Amino acid sequence: MRDTEFVNQLREYLDRRAGRVRPMRIAWPRDESRSTLRALALGVVVAVVVSGAIVAGFALHLSRSQGPLAPSAGVVGVPGTPPARCCAAVGYDPGSGQVVMFGGLGPHGALGDTWVWTGTGWIKPRLTVSPHSRLGASMVFDQKLQALVLIGGNPDAPVGSSERADLEATWLWTGSQWKQLRTAHAPPASFLSQAISGDIGYDAATGRVVLLTTQQLTHFESCSTETWTFDGSDWRLEQPATALPASVAALVDEQQTGHVIAVLAPRAAVEPVGKLQTSCPAGSDAARALPSSSTWRWTGTTWVEVSAGTEPGGSRLDVFNGTFLSDVAGRAMVLTDDDERLWSWDGVRWSALPTSGPGPTPRSDSMQSVDRAGHIVVYGGAGEPVGPLYDTWVWDGARWSQWAGPAPATSSPSPAAFTPAGA
Repeated sequence: MRDTEFVNQLREYLDRRAGRVRPMRIAWPRDESRSTLRALALGVVVAVVVSGAIVAGFALHLSRSQGPLAPSAGVVGVPGTPPARCCAAVGYDPGSGQVVMFGGLGPHGALGDTWVWTGTGWIKPRLTVSPHSRLGASMVFDQKLQALVLIGGNPDAPVGSSERADLEATWLWTGSQWKQLRTAHAPPASFLSQAISGDIGYDAATGRVVLLTTQQLTHFESCSTETWTFDGSDWRLEQPATALPASVAALVDEQQTGHVIAVLAPRAAVEPVGKLQTSCPAGSDAARALPSSSTWRWTGTTWVEVSAGTEPGGSRLDVFNGTFLSDVAGRAMVLTDDDERLWSWDGVRWSALPTSGPGPTPRSDSMQSVDRAGHIVVYGGAGEPVGPLYDTWVWDGARWSQWAGPAPATSSPSPAAFTPAGA
């Protein structure tokens, strides 16, 4: 593929994502000697910082409580560097000190491998059971279960009934292995992408995982997001008195209250135009315009707007993949796409953090998490025009440094990564 062709497709992808429309196809550049790789057939799911997605972590300073699942203190595997990718799920387990990355989109399509960042390097665990390959899954640490919760994500090819059940199941990373959890209910897959997707966080005040989903249909626009919560055994669709407008850019954990907060981008009023239909009547409160960015807090029963205008990027708000981060001081933060700036939330307003020295190059859909030292780790993402990246960066609270690891492993086509739970 010529570089100009890739640049055009990547720009179209970013424009679609910025418009909250899920892209239907991405192609990455590759050596001419390689065979032509099949295009991504299903929609790319982007979760926000923090991978979806994309993608979320958990606060380092929260104490570790006893739960039904006891993560292992270590993981057995092979040191190395993950293959280049974007759009992987990532989460931090404060009990084991692991940053866990799963799946994503690489040169061969969706990936199904698991990697663990130990604080000094990457390890690929030896596993007998693994979720199906996917990109754009949502993952966050559940303090009650003492496990990382993985849900959703999009495969890179048509799948059978067993693989579809795998993709729609809830998975737990217990510190050394994956475990599939069967639930009576689950958030619905989007009609357009045929995948469960959304921004995820952990609401410590209620002890529930919070997942925000928006239905995607052809010629259809949702006015509001759906709020789903997970109590450790089942998912529940909440019925908030005030619904959250469907312009969510990030979902992060707020240390001041223990609740989650949603960062919203500005939007025009939602109204039907031509063939476009909407989920609410034009002129209704749910269809109202949002003239500026805003921050909303989940109280456990409803959404309340708590700030407007100070969000990362201001009125432009480029926070897609705004993974939840918390440094050693317990500040909730997001890392903005395309300029890699760190922003912190003090409970009232957002502010940009000063950094010194060079940092990650501009990219989108990178994977970000806090690690056991309270540092922020950024891996890979989609760079323009080079495609998927495999560099690792660490922010120590004042400056960025690039991890010098071995050459990355070679990714495999997505079907080779799938190990059924019953195998």
